[in-house]
Amino acid sequence: MPEKLNIVPFVSVDNMMKLVIATGVERFLTELAGYIEGDFLRWELFDRAPRVASHSADGVIELMPTSDGETYGFKYVNG
Repeated sequence: MPEKLNIVPFVSVDNMMKLVIATGVERFLTELAGYIEGDFLRWELFDRAPRVASHSADGVIELMPTSDGETYGFKYVNG
């Protein structure tokens, strides 16, 4: 089994549908709201940085990184 730090799950529409169906819509939304609320309550712990953008003929590619000092995450947008 790979180390935890080596696992980067991709959040596809198909994977999200499977998760919501397995969890149940009401439970999924309730738990998601709890995680979002928890993150906002510790907002000051997050390192916030401007978006990193690259421009191409096909549009903009943006990387939006953040960390709470323990976990690193990012959102990647191509548009």
